[in-house]
This record gives sequence, C-alpha cells and structure tokens, in this order.
Amino acid sequence: MYHNNTDEKLQQLCETNQELNKLIKEYEEENKFLLSQITHEIRNPLTLIYSTLQLIEHKNPDVAQITYWSNLKDDMKDVFSLLDQLSEYNHCDTLSIANVDLEAMLKDLSVSFQPYMTDKEASLKLSVAPDCKPVLCTYPCDKTKMKQVFVNLLKNAVEAVDQCGTIEIACSMASASSLTISVSNTGTTISDEELERIFLPFVTTKSTGSGLGLPTVKRILLSHNASIDVVSSENKTAFRISLPI
Repeated sequence: MYHNNTDEKLQQLCETNQELNKLIKEYEEENKFLLSQITHEIRNPLTLIYSTLQLIEHKNPDVAQITYWSNLKDDMKDVFSLLDQLSEYNHCDTLSIANVDLEAMLKDLSVSFQPYMTDKEASLKLSVAPDCKPVLCTYPCDKTKMKQVFVNLLKNAVEAVDQCGTIEIACSMASASSLTISVSNTGTTISDEELERIFLPFVTTKSTGSGLGLPTVKRILLSHNASIDVVSSENKTAFRISLPI
C-alpha cells in the first residue's frame, strides 16, 4: 500500500502552530502567484503564434497539405492543454462548498464511461453501502473539483483495465467519522517504484500524459481535508479516498 502522508503531517503541524501555518500560507500564495504569472506569460505569445498559423492557413489553404503542418497545430494545442492543467493544479484549493449528491454524480459518471468500457468489453460497477447513503447524498464539497477527482481516477482506470476486465466504484463507511470511496480496476500491476512517485507532479508512465492528473486529484482532496492511498496487487489496483464526515 502506498500512502504519502507528508502533506497530512504538515497540515497537522500547521493546526498546532499558527506561526508555521502563516508562513506556509504565504509561501503557497507566492508560489501560486508565480506559477500564474509564468503560465500567463507563456500563453500570450503562444496565442499570437497559433493565431498566425490560423491566418496563414486561411489565406493560403494549400499550406494545410504541407508535411507536418497538422502536427505543428496539434503540438500547439497540446501546449495549451498543459497550461490549462497547470492552472487547474495551481487552483486546487480554491473551493466553492455546497451540499452535493455524490451518489448521483457517481451514477452519472458510470453511465458516461460506459462507451469506453464497451470498447474493451469490460464492465463498470457502482456499489453503495446502505449506511453511507445519507452522508453520500448530502456531502459538503466543491462539486466541480470533486467531479474532476472521479473523472481523473476513472480515466486512469479505463486506460489500465484489461480486456473483459472490471472497474468498480465502491462507497462505504470506514468509521463514524470517515467515508471511503474506492475506484479499482483489474489490469496491469503498478510497481512499488511507480507507487512511490505516483502523486508527484510531472511523473507519468504514459507517452502522452502530463503527469498532473493524480497530483491534482491529491491536492483537491487535501483541500477538502481528505486523503487518498493506492493499493496494487496482481489482481487489482485500487485508489481509496477517505472523506471526513
């Protein structure tokens, strides 16, 4: 099992040391501002370059037939996508809290992901323990960001699940003060080495991945005072979210 609790320990220290908490907040705000400025400064010239490419193609349609022209435009779109993901990662702790029906959200996502499961002849199951339904159906959280958490985990599960395999979303009460939601799949085992780095930014085993999906998931959950761990065996890999009640 992998569960990096460094961030959780830091949160606990901040709760008991107001001076440390203040310094950490200032440090985080400075980093957020710096990253925002960097992405802004990169996005502006890229937008001009992409607009120029579109203008060239509009005035000279034949240019679209040039070798690698479409690759150039696709590469530009990839950079814009990376900037968007950096912005999302940078604002994970900006929350709009309201009571959310997480059971309905998970049911809707299960339906949305069915076409991907059909391609692999795999199945997606949702199980909700009766005793957690009252909590699950009126859980206080940021709806948009919590949905982002589950979308990221389900996308990863779909990519990892084997042919004719299974993805399962399971909701249960871990204790009187904690709700557990796990997203598991049958498929390739994640190595111990990969598990040690799985929540670090820009670390990915995918040829087209940015390495920001799982770090964003973790930061969103931490901002909700929640946590996530992952267990991977020969038969199943499970990401387990612990939400405080």
